[in-house]
Amino acid sequence: MLLTWIVVLLAVPVAGILTFFLFGNNRLRKREKKFLNYGKENSLKYRVVNKNSVEEYDSKIRHNTNLFNYLRNIEGDTGFFDNHITYFKDGESFFEDAKKEMEKAKKFILIESFIIGLGKLWDEIHEILLRKVKEGVKVRILYDDVGSNPYIYVNYYRRLRKEGIEAYVFNPMKPIMSGIYNNRDHRKIIVVDHTAAYTGGLNIRDEYINYTHPFGYWKDVGIKVQGSAIKSFIIFFLSMFDMTRREQSDYDFYLEDPYEKYNEDGFIFPFVDGPNPFYSDQIGENTFVHMIENAKKRIYISTPYLICSHRLMSALRNAALRGVDVKLTIPGIPDKKLVYWMTFSSIKSLLESGVKVYKFTPGFNHAKIVSVDGNLSFVGTINFDYRSLVHHYEDGAIIYDSHINSDIDKDYEEMISKSEQITLLTYKFSSFNRLICAFLQLFSPLL
Repeated sequence: MLLTWIVVLLAVPVAGILTFFLFGNNRLRKREKKFLNYGKENSLKYRVVNKNSVEEYDSKIRHNTNLFNYLRNIEGDTGFFDNHITYFKDGESFFEDAKKEMEKAKKFILIESFIIGLGKLWDEIHEILLRKVKEGVKVRILYDDVGSNPYIYVNYYRRLRKEGIEAYVFNPMKPIMSGIYNNRDHRKIIVVDHTAAYTGGLNIRDEYINYTHPFGYWKDVGIKVQGSAIKSFIIFFLSMFDMTRREQSDYDFYLEDPYEKYNEDGFIFPFVDGPNPFYSDQIGENTFVHMIENAKKRIYISTPYLICSHRLMSALRNAALRGVDVKLTIPGIPDKKLVYWMTFSSIKSLLESGVKVYKFTPGFNHAKIVSVDGNLSFVGTINFDYRSLVHHYEDGAIIYDSHINSDIDKDYEEMISKSEQITLLTYKFSSFNRLICAFLQLFSPLL
């Protein structure tokens, strides 16, 4: 990242200086650091790691010990057995299920979303939330200012507060140059009581349920978690909510309740990632690299954007070169043309290494999936771009040895059947586009 700034400042000094002041200065504010640390401290007693759980943990995840040990040391948790996980292959089924759970809420509903947009989907959710508030259910909402502003009224959160909903907007844009505004809340979390938690690529806007079609068919995925892993998503939400409003939540109220135990195989490790200095590691990238480097037979990846580090690209190329069947799916219809050009320019070296690349021809593929060898998968909010891997707050879950892994692979193979494969023979990229991308490459860590 430092090298990128040096190149940008030398190549375009005036624009580079302005860009640096806007995006490069991301020091942590004292009050934000205080509440972020408060969240970590208050969640510790709910993340107690005892000897028996570690021994069970190590025996059951022995084939992926290094990955889960890394996440355990970073997140301060062990991950969870005995949970029930449901995979949704589209936004329609995802939100229908979430609305049904919200209707049954007795204690609280927590919603964190990069985008909330006015329309059919939000109207339906909003109506449920208003009924629940009247029943005494605590409703909290956190949405990102940059993500949501084009699609809702200015200061919409104030209207929600008048209705009894505790609503806050993350990192409001102000006329002050600071890199802090480059760090957006890209997480998507819904929690209903201690009965269900949801995450995935799905924002709350009508195209995500294919009610509108700005970019053809909108392909997205998500998961529902039932069981003790819900508490991780509650902690993730409260940490960001408290940092935003600068006030301490009652963690006991949200976390001290029994969680149902399911007699099911499989292991889930929810985790979060965020920008430096909020987070000391690039957790998402490290997790993806580990999954890719340890694949034996096949890797399935779905991402809307592909503008990532040399390290991650090398991991993909090396996997294909050592004989792993690597498949990568990108959108057929882009939502951002310049970013799509950058994605397209990145795939040539992958094709030369033997990676199979597909365009999802029905429309825009927004799903974020990494599946390895049929028994290890990621579903969450993280794209294969610098925005997600370096700048944004993200979340997701690693799922191991669960029946859900086969559901994910089956859905991915269905995506492939509707996609067009790009080969070295069919790959076409104009000289003009290559020139534009060569210039944009200077700024790729900022895209």
